[in-house]
Formats: sequence, C-alpha cells, structure tokens
Amino acid sequence: MTSASFFVTRNMNSKEAVKMFKNKTNQKMFALLSIALLLSLAILISSASALISQNSTSWFWISDTSITSVAFGDVNGDGQTEIVTAGYYNDGVRFNAQLTVWNAFTMVGQQVMNWYWTGDTQITSVALANITGGRGLDIITGGAFFDGARWNGQLAIWNGTTLAGEKVMNWYWTGDTMISSVAVANVSGGTGLDVIVGGAFFDGTRWNAQLTVWNASTLAGEKLANWYWTGDTMISSVAVANVSGGTGLEIVTGGDYFDGTRNVAQLIVWNGTTLVGERIVNWFITGDTQLSSVAVANVSGGTGLEIVTGGDYFDGTRNVAQLIVWNGTTLVGERLTNWFTISNTTSASVAIGNLTGGSNFDVITGGTYNDGLKNNAQLIVWNGATLAGTSMATWAGISNTELKAIADGNINGGGPTAVNRVVAGGDFYDNIRLNAQLSLWA
Repeated sequence: MTSASFFVTRNMNSKEAVKMFKNKTNQKMFALLSIALLLSLAILISSASALISQNSTSWFWISDTSITSVAFGDVNGDGQTEIVTAGYYNDGVRFNAQLTVWNAFTMVGQQVMNWYWTGDTQITSVALANITGGRGLDIITGGAFFDGARWNGQLAIWNGTTLAGEKVMNWYWTGDTMISSVAVANVSGGTGLDVIVGGAFFDGTRWNAQLTVWNASTLAGEKLANWYWTGDTMISSVAVANVSGGTGLEIVTGGDYFDGTRNVAQLIVWNGTTLVGERIVNWFITGDTQLSSVAVANVSGGTGLEIVTGGDYFDGTRNVAQLIVWNGTTLVGERLTNWFTISNTTSASVAIGNLTGGSNFDVITGGTYNDGLKNNAQLIVWNGATLAGTSMATWAGISNTELKAIADGNINGGGPTAVNRVVAGGDFYDNIRLNAQLSLWA
C-alpha cells in the first residue's frame, strides 16, 4: 500500500454552516419541541425476555486489546457469512491496528492483519462492499495513526479473502485528524461506489467536523464539507439512504458540538451528490447530550424511511442512554426512550433487523452501564414501532466490560436456511489488561 495526498474540493466554516441551514430554522425548532413532548424522564428498563448467547470468544495480543467495530458479510466468496472485527492492541510500545475475519458459526479466526504506521495506529470503523468486482467483498477500514507530531486519518481497502492491502489514503487537516465512521454507496450517481467518511480535525482552536466522499476504486477525493457549530464539533456516525424519497441517496451524519456550556447532539441530512446540507436538528436534554450512532430503516411499518439514533445525556447525576426514531423526510422526532440501569448508562451502537420474527423491524442497541462497582455490557432489543424493550442481555467479566459495536445480519452456512443474529464487540479488563471480546446473540 502507498500513501497519497488529499485533494481539497469543498470547505465550510461555521458562518457558512449557519447560512446553509437558515431556511431550516422553523423545522429545527419543531423537531426539538416534538422531542420535548415525547418523553423527558429516564426510566429503569427491565427485559421481557433474555437474549441467548450463541457463541463467544475473547483474546489479547501482547497487552491491551479491543474491538471498536464489527460487520457481517461473505468476504471471501465461499457462500458463508463471516464476521469482521476491527480494533487495536498495544505491543508494549505503541498501539497497532488489528483487522480479523472470523467464521461466524465457530468463532474461529480465519485471517488477521496487524499494522502500525509510524506510531500509534487504530481502527475505529469497518464496512464491507464489492469494490473491485471480485467474488467476495472488500473490507474498508477507517482510523488514524500518530506520525510523531499529529494524528492522521487513515482510510484503507483490503482484499476480503487474503487481507492484502489494496489501497490506502492518509491525510491530516491543519492538526490532529480522525476518522470515526465509514459507509459505502453510490452517492455521486456515477458508475462505481463511493466511500463516505465522517470524522473531525483540530484547527488549532477547535475541532471541526469533516465529511468526505471518496471514489472507492481510486480513493481520489470527490467532495468535502468541514464545519463547526460554536465550538468543538464532531461526527460520530454516518449512514446512507434515500430518506427523503427523492431520486438520489442522502448522507446522514450524527455527532455533537459544544455550545460553550454543554455538548449538544447534532443530526444532519446531506444531499449525497452535492454535500449540501438539507435538514438539521440540534438538541440537548438537561446537560451534555451526545449522539453516538445512526441507522436508517422503515422501523414503523409506514411508507417512508426513518432515522434511528442512539446516544446519551447527563441528567445532573448520571449518564442516561437515549434512543430516538426520526421521520426521515422532516426530521421530526416520532418516538423516544431514555433509560438508565443503576447508574451511568450509554448507548454506543445501534443496529436494525428482525430478531423477534414480527412484521416490523427491531432496533438493537449496544452499550454499557455501571452497577456501582464496574461497567457492564448491555445489549437490548426494542420493538421498532413502539420502542418497547422486548429482550435484554447484560454481562461483565472480571472487571469493567464495555460493548462498543454491534451488527445485525443473516448467517448462512452454505445451506438453505439463514438465521438472524446480532454480533457484539468490545472489551473487558482482567485486572492486568484489556481483552477483546466478541459474542453472537439470538
């Protein structure tokens, strides 16, 4: 793999961002009022039934090891679904990025790639797509490495069968530059796929959110938007879908900004072809409010797509997890639930699928709660139409245990039947080091 320079195509500061959304003010306020009317109190959730663990594995590589992102797909073209995990481990000197392909039934590792670039190197996001036209899927990773002076964003494409590096792009913008989320789709309307990257860079004064679109075949930069809103502004998650019902795809970004007093959650819908912002909603409940994950699907059984967001807010005493369903066309909040279990509770990742066999999709959240002694992993299945909790699993290892990423999909072992499962990735502390932990649930 070789490094390449980044081509600047579009830049936007906070004044331009405000101007871009000036016609959306009424819509933004209506969405905020809708949320306030939906629900503003935290609830203590209890599960109606238990999720069943299908398989699990844990490991460490020399020292601290963690999973930060997971995905399902047939990456080697053998007709069976594999699990792909991305994360990092510490070799005693630096953090190394770690990419692993697993047999989804046996949890046996099939391929692994470890690397560092100059210094500390980490993966934060992974996506799968057929970019090269081969039999299997390519693996796309987003992360960052430290070059001795600053963090550089790193976007790489890997052969799903061999884990050979196919293409890589490294860049920084003024100062520290990070990737937090990647997605793959044809947003530009051309003949091939694009890679959509969400992240942030530090301009010497504040963090600026950064949204970039790359040609998936060449990793040439096609479009870019940078912005900040008052203070530090970050993207945590990106998704791609036709949420408005028009002719093209849109990009949905979720993150937060600092308004001088607190973190404020920020959800934006962008035109995928032009990267012009179409709709935005900003909100906070009580104190710091953060959006950590976004997904798009028709979870209500209606005619249009909805945006599902997961995150948390601080109520003055503890972090409270927050799950919201938004109308994709208007960004009006439709349903909301807030919950905490004993103490600090967060929702780090959201996935959508049909685990319960009903007529509508389920929403699955993965996160962490603190029981007063340690952090526990928490996996919950919600009815997509009502946001009623239908099943839950919580677990902890020797010490702090955190669930950082989940994915939902069908596992096909080459036979006629595919079964829906949730894969959960994170880590636990064994009182000496962090151990990566991967588990499969039904």
